[in-house]
Amino acid sequence: MLKRGYIHPERFALEKHLISLGVDDETFVRTLHGMMAPGGRVLIYNISPPPAPPDQPFVPWADGRCPFAREVWEKAGFHVVELDRDDTPAARLMAKTLAWEEPEEFFATYTLVEKPPG
Repeated sequence: MLKRGYIHPERFALEKHLISLGVDDETFVRTLHGMMAPGGRVLIYNISPPPAPPDQPFVPWADGRCPFAREVWEKAGFHVVELDRDDTPAARLMAKTLAWEEPEEFFATYTLVEKPPG
Protein backbone atom coordinates (compact mmCIF):
# COMPACT_ATOMS: atom_id res chain seq x y z
CA MET A 1 0.00 0.00 0.00
CA LEU A 2 2.84 2.35 -0.76
CA LYS A 3 0.75 4.73 -2.82
CA ARG A 4 1.59 8.39 -3.21
CA GLY A 5 -1.99 9.26 -2.33
CA TYR A 6 -1.68 7.60 1.08
CA ILE A 7 1.73 9.03 1.94
CA HIS A 8 1.95 12.34 0.05
CA PRO A 9 -1.59 13.35 -0.95
CA GLU A 10 -1.74 16.17 -3.46
CA ARG A 11 -5.00 17.46 -2.01
CA PHE A 12 -6.67 17.43 1.40
CA ALA A 13 -7.35 13.92 2.68
CA LEU A 14 -8.80 12.71 5.94
CA GLU A 15 -6.10 11.63 8.40
CA LYS A 16 -7.73 8.19 8.73
CA HIS A 17 -7.07 7.58 5.01
CA LEU A 18 -3.35 8.34 5.22
CA ILE A 19 -0.32 6.25 6.14
CA SER A 20 2.47 7.68 8.26
CA LEU A 21 5.83 5.99 7.77
CA GLY A 22 7.06 7.51 11.03
CA VAL A 23 10.20 8.86 9.33
CA ASP A 24 11.03 11.01 6.33
CA ASP A 25 11.27 9.45 2.87
CA GLU A 26 15.07 9.41 2.83
CA THR A 27 15.28 7.56 6.15
CA PHE A 28 12.65 5.03 5.09
CA VAL A 29 14.30 4.23 1.75
CA ARG A 30 17.82 4.22 3.21
CA THR A 31 16.68 1.78 5.93
CA LEU A 32 15.09 -0.44 3.29
CA HIS A 33 18.37 -0.40 1.35
CA GLY A 34 20.32 -1.34 4.46
CA MET A 35 18.08 -4.37 5.11
CA MET A 36 18.47 -5.81 1.63
CA ALA A 37 21.04 -8.20 0.28
CA PRO A 38 23.14 -7.06 -2.68
CA GLY A 39 21.20 -7.68 -5.88
CA GLY A 40 17.87 -7.50 -4.02
CA ARG A 41 14.89 -5.82 -5.62
CA VAL A 42 11.92 -3.81 -4.41
CA LEU A 43 8.71 -3.84 -6.42
CA ILE A 44 5.85 -1.48 -5.65
CA TYR A 45 2.81 -2.53 -7.67
CA ASN A 46 -0.40 -0.57 -7.23
CA ILE A 47 -3.82 -1.10 -8.74
CA SER A 48 -6.03 1.93 -8.35
CA PRO A 49 -9.48 3.19 -9.24
CA PRO A 50 -9.85 6.36 -11.32
CA PRO A 51 -9.01 9.61 -9.52
CA ALA A 52 -11.83 11.80 -8.27
CA PRO A 53 -12.67 14.85 -10.37
CA PRO A 54 -11.29 18.16 -9.02
CA ASP A 55 -14.72 19.15 -7.67
CA GLN A 56 -15.04 15.91 -5.64
CA PRO A 57 -13.24 14.87 -2.43
CA PHE A 58 -9.73 13.50 -2.94
CA VAL A 59 -9.44 9.69 -2.99
CA PRO A 60 -5.97 8.76 -1.66
CA TRP A 61 -6.12 5.15 -2.88
CA ALA A 62 -6.66 6.38 -6.44
CA ASP A 63 -3.15 7.87 -6.65
CA GLY A 64 -1.11 4.70 -7.07
CA ARG A 65 2.12 6.36 -8.12
CA CYS A 66 5.27 5.65 -6.12
CA PRO A 67 5.51 7.93 -3.09
CA PHE A 68 9.29 8.28 -3.40
CA ALA A 69 11.08 10.37 -6.01
CA ARG A 70 13.80 8.89 -8.21
CA GLU A 71 16.35 11.06 -6.42
CA VAL A 72 15.41 9.52 -3.05
CA TRP A 73 15.91 5.98 -4.35
CA GLU A 74 19.22 6.86 -6.01
CA LYS A 75 20.56 8.79 -3.03
CA ALA A 76 19.94 5.70 -0.87
CA GLY A 77 22.01 3.61 -3.31
CA PHE A 78 19.31 1.94 -5.39
CA HIS A 79 19.33 1.62 -9.17
CA VAL A 80 15.92 2.64 -10.51
CA VAL A 81 14.86 0.13 -13.16
CA GLU A 82 11.34 1.54 -13.63
CA LEU A 83 9.54 4.41 -11.91
CA ASP A 84 5.76 4.63 -12.18
CA ARG A 85 5.62 2.40 -15.25
CA ASP A 86 2.08 2.12 -16.57
CA ASP A 87 0.82 -1.46 -16.38
CA THR A 88 -2.86 -0.69 -16.89
CA PRO A 89 -3.46 -3.07 -19.83
CA ALA A 90 -2.18 -6.06 -17.83
CA ALA A 91 -4.15 -5.05 -14.72
CA ARG A 92 -7.36 -4.69 -16.73
CA LEU A 93 -6.82 -8.08 -18.36
CA MET A 94 -6.32 -9.61 -14.92
CA ALA A 95 -9.45 -7.86 -13.61
CA LYS A 96 -11.46 -9.13 -16.56
CA THR A 97 -10.10 -12.67 -16.15
CA LEU A 98 -11.00 -12.64 -12.46
CA ALA A 99 -14.46 -11.24 -13.28
CA TRP A 100 -13.98 -8.06 -11.28
CA GLU A 101 -16.73 -5.55 -11.81
CA GLU A 102 -15.90 -2.89 -14.39
CA PRO A 103 -12.30 -3.95 -15.16
CA GLU A 104 -11.90 -0.93 -17.45
CA GLU A 105 -12.02 1.25 -14.32
CA PHE A 106 -8.69 -0.03 -12.97
CA PHE A 107 -5.29 1.56 -13.45
CA ALA A 108 -1.92 0.13 -12.49
CA THR A 109 1.62 1.40 -12.08
CA TYR A 110 4.76 -0.18 -10.80
CA THR A 111 8.16 0.89 -9.60
CA LEU A 112 11.10 -1.51 -9.59
CA VAL A 113 14.41 -0.69 -7.92
CA GLU A 114 17.40 -2.84 -7.15
CA LYS A 115 20.32 -2.77 -4.78
CA PRO A 116 23.43 -3.18 -6.92
CA PRO A 117 25.25 -6.49 -6.47
CA GLY A 118 28.41 -6.50 -4.39
